[in-house]
Amino acid sequence: MHAIVLLMTFKAKFRLRKNGHYWDSEFWIAFAISLVVVFVFSGFNRPLWIDEYLHFAIAGVSFDQAFDIMYLTNTDVNHGQTWFYQIASIELLHLFGAGTLGLRSLSWIASLVTLLSAYLLFRTFSVKPILQILFLAGVVLVPTISFELGNSRSYVVLLMSTALSTLALFTTMAPSRVPQHVKLLFTVGVTVGSLNHPYFAATLLTLLAAVFLARRLTFGENVFVTMKLMRFYVGVSLLSFMLSIFVGQLTWMRGSRDFSYMDPFDWLPIGLEIFIGASLLVVIGMIGSLTFYLREYRSRVLSPQLAAGLSLMIAGLSLCLLFSWISFLRNYWILPRQWLPGMLLALFGLILVAAHYLFIKTPASKAPKGKVGQLGTLVVIMLVGIGMGSEMVQIQNNKVYWNELGLKDLEAAYGGPEFYVVAGNLNIKCGDSVWKEHAKFYDPMDNSKFLLTEFTELYLSCNVHGSKNELLPK
Repeated sequence: MHAIVLLMTFKAKFRLRKNGHYWDSEFWIAFAISLVVVFVFSGFNRPLWIDEYLHFAIAGVSFDQAFDIMYLTNTDVNHGQTWFYQIASIELLHLFGAGTLGLRSLSWIASLVTLLSAYLLFRTFSVKPILQILFLAGVVLVPTISFELGNSRSYVVLLMSTALSTLALFTTMAPSRVPQHVKLLFTVGVTVGSLNHPYFAATLLTLLAAVFLARRLTFGENVFVTMKLMRFYVGVSLLSFMLSIFVGQLTWMRGSRDFSYMDPFDWLPIGLEIFIGASLLVVIGMIGSLTFYLREYRSRVLSPQLAAGLSLMIAGLSLCLLFSWISFLRNYWILPRQWLPGMLLALFGLILVAAHYLFIKTPASKAPKGKVGQLGTLVVIMLVGIGMGSEMVQIQNNKVYWNELGLKDLEAAYGGPEFYVVAGNLNIKCGDSVWKEHAKFYDPMDNSKFLLTEFTELYLSCNVHGSKNELLPK
């Protein structure tokens, strides 16, 4: 991995002409590195867990039956989902059978697109390779982000839509090396985002506000001028908002279960007082930073890197606060995964601000170079290596889990909440198709006693004919 990542430090200026077209070697180096990262964090041998089991369980019945279950459980067990990821995941499991390929391949594609969108954004703003690798280090070292790269849930597609939207909107500020078909990428990103997750509408609105602010700081444009120049993006965004409302009316806007019994801070080591205090400090910090830059640069414009970075950091922190307060007001758990769009934007912003101060504002004679630059590059690469090494250890632990998984685990889980999850993992270990008996998970009657016998017989039958899942250890 180190050998591959080191290639990022080499600025591949040349392009190879092939079949009449230019082959961008720098992009394909970034593609190869992103592919390696996605593979390591793909969860290709990660055990199924309860959140993934919710749609795995209905992949063994016909699509009509699965859709009926999705509709009936949307306001209860599957609250807040828009059906997009469920439908896609079910179809992939129908196509590829019970295994991590069918379960998580959509997440792998979304993860790859997210990393490549980040690379294209940074390249457009002339961000140095060392800072691009630093972004990669942030992705692999923050468990909330890295886990989602191989998690069969809608959050990684939300990250992809956020990254594509950021790329398209903010490359309007830097005309050099703008990716091809950027308007098409934006249209695809906001369409999938609206279909996929309720959070995306707020994310897109925040991104629009951020790019308006960034253009104001860089070009001195007022809102009306920016709207005219970006009328395509504003128009498509309006259509995206309408699509979000339509999808919401069919799914998450129909209502949800009562959360009054839940503690919003159950997953956080803080209480109400610290939460309110931290929120106020973040708001004051954002307002203070923005005021400082507006006064400091009132007679001159900011560099595109600084303006975009500052706006994205404010947007990211704002989204984290917004989604936390929404959960708090609903009395729902405040979960770190709710911050994912905000974390991604804040990380984008941090890299762009660093690019400004380290390589734009700083004179060339004082910019990091020589031994200092080499040491910095080595440290950043080591951070990426630490993150990937930690995941490799988890992959080895997963191998032990699959090798030891058997009927004893199903019997031990009988009567508890993990019973169905263990049954799902036994099904994945066998491969072939998803067992239709998993759909009984959604039956209000207690079927566990009956299903213990059914799952046992299915697994024994699988052992007789041999496992068909090639991704997992035998």
